[in-house]
Amino acid sequence: MLWIFFSLYNFIFVVWLYFVRAIFRNPVSFYKKASKLHHKIVIIGDGIVEGQGDWKRLFNTSLGLGSRLEKLVAANKTKHRQFWQVADLSESGSTSYDWAPLESGNKGFTFYERYFGNASSFVYDSEIVIVCIGSEDHKVSQIRHRRLGGMVENPNENNWGNPEKTAENISRLCERLYDLGKIVVLTPLPGSGDNLGSRFRIRKLNQLLRDWVFQFNHQKKSKAKQESNDKKPSGELLLGPDWEKDKLVKQGITSDNLLHLSSNGFDKWSSEFMELLEKPILRVEWKVCEKQLLPHKTNKNKSQ
Repeated sequence: MLWIFFSLYNFIFVVWLYFVRAIFRNPVSFYKKASKLHHKIVIIGDGIVEGQGDWKRLFNTSLGLGSRLEKLVAANKTKHRQFWQVADLSESGSTSYDWAPLESGNKGFTFYERYFGNASSFVYDSEIVIVCIGSEDHKVSQIRHRRLGGMVENPNENNWGNPEKTAENISRLCERLYDLGKIVVLTPLPGSGDNLGSRFRIRKLNQLLRDWVFQFNHQKKSKAKQESNDKKPSGELLLGPDWEKDKLVKQGITSDNLLHLSSNGFDKWSSEFMELLEKPILRVEWKVCEKQLLPHKTNKNKSQ
């Protein structure tokens, strides 16, 4: 009887989650264009980020990471002085195949082309992008695969997806965002799932992502030393809060399936993101101040 109650509750919550996404998400007109005083943080995620597992907030319109982070950023005005908005693009059911940029020679489109391949997109001018996807790649179907242009070989090589291919998709997405000048925060999946196959796939994926971030930054630093000192890297790549190694169950911050976060988990996750983003936010704001001060300095030097 208890199982029936929880199944019904979960079903109602998922329906409510889709309703909130459709009705209560901020419209495109809500977001201002990036300027000297206005900036944007974008969240790319799947069901984990959007709020599946946030069961305590049934019939609450503030679900998942995006709404919490938006409130924390707004309340943190003592440390940053300019105006920041959070655009949550997370979609339950989306995979790395939906988000990764198309490889050369492939037709179709992905979310990357929709949001970052078009200069008129409301998030194209964002400065910081959080990426946390890959938990639902084992659900990729042949129909979706063909609809997205047949970007890669069959992603369902086994029942749990292919972590190497998922990591390749995510790294390609992050590298493209880096080249656009974004501060990219690549975040390992926080949960591990309640079965052996899911745990193996997610742990393998998270380790691949950690290794890639280290190698990517190492290569960029080595390349920067060889080139002119005046040439700065186009973007920045950071590793987000890494929870997969922690004992999440004992801390009580995962839901029943051990994959999605609980309401308490989202509270702690968003707080850690805010701590991590403090320095990047200040760096973006300082660049604006630096550009405004440089003309005054040059004019002052000329007058002397």
